[in-house]
Amino acid sequence: MHALPAQRPIRILIVDDNPAIHEDIKKALQGTELNPALDDLRSLVLGEPSASPRANPVAAAMLFDSAFQGEDALRAVQQAVAADDRFAVAFVDMRMPPGWDGLETIERLWQADADLQIILCTAFSDHSWSEMYERLGSSDQLLVLKKPFDAIAACQMAHALVGKWNRTREADDRLIALESANRRLADEIEQRRGAEERLIRGSLYDSLTDLPNRALLSDRLEHVVARASREADLNYAVLFLDLDDFKVVNDSLGHDVGDRLLIEVAARIQACIRKSDSASPVDENVAARLGGDEFVVLLEGMTDERDSSIVAQRLIDTVGAPFEIDGHDLRPSVSVGVVNGRGRAGSAVDLLRDADTALYRAKRGGKACVAIFDDELRRQAVARQRIESDLRRSIEQDELFLQYQPIIELDTGAVLGFEALVRWRNDRQVVIPPREFVPIAEETGLILPLGNWVLERACAQVAEWRSRGLSHALSVNINVSKKQLAASDFADRVQSALRNHGLQRGDINLELTETLLMDSFGHGAMVLRDLEERGVQFHVDEFGTGLSSLSYLNCLPFSALKLDPSFLSSLPSGEANQATIQAIVQMAHARGLKLIAEGVETAEQLEILQALGCDYGQGYHFSHPLDADLVEAYIEGKPSTRRAG
Repeated sequence: MHALPAQRPIRILIVDDNPAIHEDIKKALQGTELNPALDDLRSLVLGEPSASPRANPVAAAMLFDSAFQGEDALRAVQQAVAADDRFAVAFVDMRMPPGWDGLETIERLWQADADLQIILCTAFSDHSWSEMYERLGSSDQLLVLKKPFDAIAACQMAHALVGKWNRTREADDRLIALESANRRLADEIEQRRGAEERLIRGSLYDSLTDLPNRALLSDRLEHVVARASREADLNYAVLFLDLDDFKVVNDSLGHDVGDRLLIEVAARIQACIRKSDSASPVDENVAARLGGDEFVVLLEGMTDERDSSIVAQRLIDTVGAPFEIDGHDLRPSVSVGVVNGRGRAGSAVDLLRDADTALYRAKRGGKACVAIFDDELRRQAVARQRIESDLRRSIEQDELFLQYQPIIELDTGAVLGFEALVRWRNDRQVVIPPREFVPIAEETGLILPLGNWVLERACAQVAEWRSRGLSHALSVNINVSKKQLAASDFADRVQSALRNHGLQRGDINLELTETLLMDSFGHGAMVLRDLEERGVQFHVDEFGTGLSSLSYLNCLPFSALKLDPSFLSSLPSGEANQATIQAIVQMAHARGLKLIAEGVETAEQLEILQALGCDYGQGYHFSHPLDADLVEAYIEGKPSTRRAG
């Protein structure tokens, strides 16, 4: 319960033109015990049970003020009100010549303090009782004490009215406390309501761009799919947008610039799909951010399916307009995948999946491209889904196998080692080329269990060859994917495979592409250094295809570069490529690295590579990839193998 203010001394005002009356009233109130015979008056006024005889509580803490005319009394009451130190009871004489009489004085006092309790003291009056009643009305704040008065009667009246005045004040204080508590409660309710609204909004809207998020978009998509099931001619479309090269902005200019770029792109997308700017004639279009640099637009109520392509191109043009952030001139570009929904069945998940498939095709076409999901893409999507499902089962059931392509020392023809190449023969005994299933494994995350399987199987194969007496110099190269390198347990997994199969330093080389190294440079560099300390060596795969700086060769622990096959495709006639290869050979040797040429298919290419000083070669000219049980026969008759470097 709210604490009430401390009780103040009770203030009594005596208004009478006779000073003797003032003293009589003070004596009556200060020296009188309450008479139980008169206590019924208190009960009558306050509605409380009669109490047993007791000392006068009013006299215990009271202050007396005197006024000899009504005008003086009014000033005293006004000052008490202003000071918030009010009188509880006023004894007012009826006749106080030459000033106001008692009735006028009471009327004016009540105007100044409506809660003031009055005891009217009278012996005789110029007014009848009916006149007094008519002027003052019926009030529980007024009692009449006839002169000459009995001290006990005066005390009892004062006691009753003071108790009533105290309770009125307490009630007012409690009401104020209650109103204050109600205001605090209302404020708390409002704060909680605001917090709930923010939580709800946070669950439905992207915190960075304030666009609808995936949850709200999914809800809208489900609604439009349900509506389309009832309205066969409903024209709508889903557009999946992805910024081109957004990672370059983040990595080169920082995440703050990247975030501001996303905010600007979101604003441009919203502006583009408004009713006034869109081929769609309704205001129900939705732009949402799925996360990262991915956005989705839902167009409803289009008049024609071609409208979606118009809006997609408009989005590309609008997003691609240049702007400046912190002095950096940025020209963002976006690729768009489109799904037209008219007459199609499926769920919101299907819409997003097919739009994403169309976006994948758009990305393959270059920057700022549009692709529309069609029957051909649907066929490809179904095939990809089947491959994903079959590949997952094949990994779980150990239906994959490895083949090994030799890496040959060009000067001696000796076998340096082999590259382990994963192969997949599905349950229909069809061998599926890696180019068809490895990209799907990358996209779906299956590359992690697939890569782990290759690592374990290749290490086990090297251990088996050593146990059968093959040269201890033999090594196997294993390709590493971006997701493998990013995995927190990759280094431990490699070390575990080496330890479990008893392999030594140089038995395993890990191949990483230039693109992978640039995308994962910070984390990747730490992983590579960790593995180097554990005896693992590294080769740069597809060297010469990246557009990155060569500075990574100085700070990462590589032992060899693998020249991309594209450099050999024009040999022996391509003089420019020969010059490029020679420059790469010189650069590699200057850094203490060996060079392995991939894609050697003819004797002419071999001769040129030997003349240019290339160290090793790999390709069909030497051998197609071999099954593990053919490797021993291939090695027989070859010169003794020796390690690179």
